Amino acid sequence: MTASEREEISISCFGRNPWILKELLHEARDAYLKKDEAKTAIYRGTTRSGTAEPHWQRCMSRTVRPFSTVILNDEAKKTLIDDVTDYLNPATRRWYANRGIPYRRGYLLHGPPGTGKSSLSLALAGFFKMRIYIVSLSSVTANEENLATLFAELPRRCVVLLEDIDTAGLTHTREGGAQDSVADGADNGADASTNTAVPNGHPQPPNQNANGRLSLSGLLNILDGVASQEGRVLIMTTNHIEKLDKALIRPGRVDMIVKFDRADTSMTAQIFRAIYAPLEADEMPSSLSSSSTTTTTAAAAAAATTSSVSPGLWWLERGTKSTVPLLTPEEEQRRDAAAAEVARKKDETIARVNELAEQFAAKIPAHEFSPAEIQGYLLKNKRDPEKAVAGAEDWVVATRKEKKEKELKEAEEKRAKEEKEKKEREEKEEKEKEKKKKKRKDKGRKKSSKKTKKSKKETESESESSTLESSSSAAESDASESEREEKERSKKKRKPAASAPTPASPAEGGASDASAPVELRREEEEAGSEAKAQPGDVIPTIAVDTVKSKEAAERPPQTPGADSGYGTPS
Repeated sequence: MTASEREEISISCFGRNPWILKELLHEARDAYLKKDEAKTAIYRGTTRSGTAEPHWQRCMSRTVRPFSTVILNDEAKKTLIDDVTDYLNPATRRWYANRGIPYRRGYLLHGPPGTGKSSLSLALAGFFKMRIYIVSLSSVTANEENLATLFAELPRRCVVLLEDIDTAGLTHTREGGAQDSVADGADNGADASTNTAVPNGHPQPPNQNANGRLSLSGLLNILDGVASQEGRVLIMTTNHIEKLDKALIRPGRVDMIVKFDRADTSMTAQIFRAIYAPLEADEMPSSLSSSSTTTTTAAAAAAATTSSVSPGLWWLERGTKSTVPLLTPEEEQRRDAAAAEVARKKDETIARVNELAEQFAAKIPAHEFSPAEIQGYLLKNKRDPEKAVAGAEDWVVATRKEKKEKELKEAEEKRAKEEKEKKEREEKEEKEKEKKKKKRKDKGRKKSSKKTKKSKKETESESESSTLESSSSAAESDASESEREEKERSKKKRKPAASAPTPASPAEGGASDASAPVELRREEEEAGSEAKAQPGDVIPTIAVDTVKSKEAAERPPQTPGADSGYGTPS
């Protein structure tokens, strides 16, 4: 409460003995507990108004829900009750303490929405007369410090409820080595000292996620760390157990997993009986009441019998013996007959409800609708079970159609989303293909430019080699021509001596005249063979002066003289 709403009361008494004040306080406490005896108190973790200090605030108290009204498999229900009963036994606490095992118990309730997970938590707390403490992990103020403070203030015997644990944003927040190290640190009951990994790859401070809220490692340390509270019953609910981190639901944190499924035939009949079965202070359903007024008459007679006795006569003054008024035999007979008629009608009603429950269950397909959906339909006809049975088939068709339309709408939205993603993906692939094509073109251009450069270099080198070859061939032709000219000049030098031979005696070598033309012919043949060997060259011609040769032949021989040293007479 705020400061302006708080009240203080001071009480005092005469004398030195305060026993009267203590009795007053005990009496007030007993009256307070008696008021909540048939109710389940619900507390919620929040912060004090005007401050950031966390505390448990009582938000409401609800009437204890009978465990029989929870629609669940009988075997699973019995197993759960037996397990909690054994855990809350004082001998079990001593057994845990002697063996050094933390005195904690955890349960995970999972299944589709509307299958009774929250109802079971409320019924369990009411069955064992415990309070429920609800923690919202998605709250803005749900950080490690506040949550640790709240858990430290929990009483020894209570139920802690964490609803929809999969929507708290604490799933799959650890990756790689950080996940293992955090889990190990939490398992050992110590605060995790490693940094948690976040999607962007930057480490965050221990037990804090990117937005400064509670992280998964922080929650694990609070649930079963060194400073965690003992003696409480932890209940977690989820619609998607596959989304939870394995470290959160490992044995020791979650000791029992209870699966809730859609209603089968027996559960459907059980829901029908829970809605229409007659209870105390209930009005008889109009469709089940008989046309006769026997029940009304009996009830009126019983009421008249009861009202005939004045309430003031039940108890006399305080301190005197109570006196019960005596009834006449006729009044007792009427009372007994009315009670028997009421009991008979009640039995008939129960039998009729059981019969209608079987008919209703036969018309509802098993494992298709949740208990909440079936209960919602029956509440529309809560005073007419016959009408509920008659309209069951139409309700199934309408609900299927509604679900189908919803599923079709969801499917259309999903298809549109997939088509959009596909289109974006195709556009992205097309862009990548264009980029690759452009790269290939650029690469091809570079290669072609390299090839053209290489071909230019090759042509230049070929032209250079052809020029060198042509120049060498020209030099070779020039050399051959110079050689021929040299040969011609040497032939011309030898020609006068061979063309004008002097008559000599046979003793001096008359054979020389005959051998000179032979040598000349040999030279001419060699020159001719060279000319034939090299076509295209100019063949030199030798002109012989016959007149001079005749004159030389007619000239008288000279007398031999001294040798000049050159082979000719001087």
